[in-house]
Amino acid sequence: MKNKKNIILILITIILLLILIIFLSKTIFFNYKDYVNKNIKAYYNNENYDQLKEISKLSSKYNNDKNKLDNINKIIIDTSNNVVDNFNKEYNSIDELDSTYNYIKYKLNNLFDVLNIDYDKNTIINYLDKLYESKQNYNEGIKLYNEKKYDESFNNLVKVIDKDIYYDDSNNKINEIYNNEFIEIDNNLNEINKIDENTSLDNKIKIYKDCINYLKETGNNSKIDISNNDKYKDKLLSFDNNLYETYIEYVKDLADKKQYSDAISNINEAVSLLSKDNINTSELLELSDNYNNMLPKSLFTIETTYNDNIKKEMAIEDKDKTYEEGLAILKNDNKTSSVSYELNKEYKSFTANINITKNVKNKKYKYGRIKIYTDDKLIYDSKELTTKFSNKILNIDTNDINILKIEYTISSSKSINKNDIVVAVISNPTLNKY
Repeated sequence: MKNKKNIILILITIILLLILIIFLSKTIFFNYKDYVNKNIKAYYNNENYDQLKEISKLSSKYNNDKNKLDNINKIIIDTSNNVVDNFNKEYNSIDELDSTYNYIKYKLNNLFDVLNIDYDKNTIINYLDKLYESKQNYNEGIKLYNEKKYDESFNNLVKVIDKDIYYDDSNNKINEIYNNEFIEIDNNLNEINKIDENTSLDNKIKIYKDCINYLKETGNNSKIDISNNDKYKDKLLSFDNNLYETYIEYVKDLADKKQYSDAISNINEAVSLLSKDNINTSELLELSDNYNNMLPKSLFTIETTYNDNIKKEMAIEDKDKTYEEGLAILKNDNKTSSVSYELNKEYKSFTANINITKNVKNKKYKYGRIKIYTDDKLIYDSKELTTKFSNKILNIDTNDINILKIEYTISSSKSINKNDIVVAVISNPTLNKY
């Protein structure tokens, strides 16, 4: 009887120990992270959804423990990301790719629908979609490439993303397509770019412009996008630089020949063309400023004080024609009037036309006299202005001259008695530096 009691006592002790072990394993010694990890992996590896229920129960149990909930969510997200990363592999067929994609996407959507996870599921699903689309483009691109439909193949292969395992192979195929395209481009450029030691500068400019235009037209019209290709950009930059250097050489040559207007015209053309390709044209612009300073300048750019006898006018008319600008010589009661211009030894010559106006029509009268001085030295004397006066072209040496003076004097006898009439015009008065 005593032995029987002992046996019962031992059994009870064992049962209590088992209960205690089970209790401790589910409480103090329970590894919830391993539990979640095991269930989430099992969920992705088979069609059974009981694992999500187990994880959901566990999350509810730790509803008030933020740290544990965060850890559970992190395990789920990390595992899901790993599943998507593992999707990024090579596939033996399109069917295999499609079925794997559909399976993972279904699993992801179901997981986020069942579990209340503080995470934007689109972050994972969008990446999966991009990988899937990338692999579709790769498969189609390779198919077209093998069919030698290179233009169509290119348009698919460029859509393969850099995270795709197929990215390197896509790039290799793209480079092969580019190389075939550039063989034709180089052949055509060689036909255009025929320059030798006897080619003149202006013809070099034309040839370089033709090469640049060909490259740009090819870039715009090519069925494959070559405009962002480094080889294409290097070729375009090389011709731009050649054109720039040739323009500089050409305009300097024109300037040496005193053809400043032509030089400036070519500079403006060069800046307009090259600025579109972001070429630094500062040297050309500096030359333009220098050459502009050498161009003929209106006498009116020099400040002076005019008077009642000599006035600056625009659109002025002599007896023969109308000019853009000129000095109007007016007869009035003043016997002598003059205007002076400070040249400061900056100009080589002064050019202009002198002619009477239609107001000079009475043969009996004298209409005054025009004199021009350089540093007080008389250089030109119109004599008395009468109806017999004819147009006079002036070309006065002003080299090393400080002051240019224009003087108008009323005749003492037989002078017309009308006042404030324009009797003569000095038209297009111009200062020249060469």
